[in-house]
Amino acid sequence: MKKLTLFILLFVASIASLMAQGKEKMKSPEEKAQKYTQRLTKLLKLDDKQVATIGQINLETAKQIEALGAKPAKQTPAMKEFRQKSHKINMTRMDKIKAVLTPAQQIELEKHRKEVIKRHKDKKKAKKDAKDDDED
Repeated sequence: MKKLTLFILLFVASIASLMAQGKEKMKSPEEKAQKYTQRLTKLLKLDDKQVATIGQINLETAKQIEALGAKPAKQTPAMKEFRQKSHKINMTRMDKIKAVLTPAQQIELEKHRKEVIKRHKDKKKAKKDAKDDDED
């Protein structure tokens, strides 16, 4: 009986823990915009005026992406449409941000974006390779 009680207690605790982690990921547009603005401020050494302007751009973008709705399940036509729309919104954001930056900051931002894209592609390739290895 004690083992059953302990098992149930651990099960409930693990479910509660998983639910708390899931909610942690769901941030408001304001939180997302603030976090991205902070990252850019640190990376590009933005002045106060740039921080305010870029913060507003990031907030508008986060609200637009949230207005698209929840991210659909993977590998569906809805997901493809979601990605296209969110990509377009993000590219507009980048254009607006670049207009606020100095030429040196623009170069640094572009360098950083290329690094992020490369890391993403490498991670995606490694994941695909691992999946291929599992199938063998």
